[in-house]
Amino acid sequence: MIGHFNSLGQPRGVIFDLFFTLLKEDFTGPFYRTMARDLGIDAGTFLAAFRSLSRSSMLGEISSMEERVWKTARLCELERDRDVVGEVVARNIELFYSAIEVYNDSVSALLRLRKAGIPTGIASNASAHSKAVLGRSGLDELVTASVLSYEVRCMKPEPAIYEHICEMIGVAPANCIFVGDGGDRELEGARALGMKTILIDRDLSHTDAARPFADLCVRSVAEAVDAVL
Repeated sequence: MIGHFNSLGQPRGVIFDLFFTLLKEDFTGPFYRTMARDLGIDAGTFLAAFRSLSRSSMLGEISSMEERVWKTARLCELERDRDVVGEVVARNIELFYSAIEVYNDSVSALLRLRKAGIPTGIASNASAHSKAVLGRSGLDELVTASVLSYEVRCMKPEPAIYEHICEMIGVAPANCIFVGDGGDRELEGARALGMKTILIDRDLSHTDAARPFADLCVRSVAEAVDAVL
């Protein structure tokens, strides 16, 4: 861990990103390969088309995994009845959830903040099918509130999503610390609203670009909580 926030006093609120901050997802997992196989599409082609719909999904323009896979198939020039696609998704959806794992220090870190009486929130650029991910992980029970971008139809680094979660936890942005892996320019957006920022360095492709917008760099959620308590 580099640095600490002791000189700033204890924050009134802490906001966390979700993916690659509190939990991780294997984007090369069996769900995508199995879906491609069952639909008769090359796996690489399927994954590229699926990912091309990420922004639309995270903005709430695509309402479900079924719709996203159906649109993915159409992008791959494969016409499939939507009910058939729904059956394929239902048969394989557990493979999607099994590829998502909570980091081993996330739960204990959130519990420490709860014990300290600090309101916490989750703000994530995420699709409708990520709502179940949040519930299955149990993380939604450990924070004061959460907001996913599809629910409010705006994404980090836009100010509105930060303002929304801050209002939900009852703490002004200037009194919050934002913790994230730095994707989607999230630290830049948080800083623009007056938040202090902590970058969790996961050695991802966007990590270096996020460093200039971090007040503190750490290697884990536990280290981030150490820095603010």
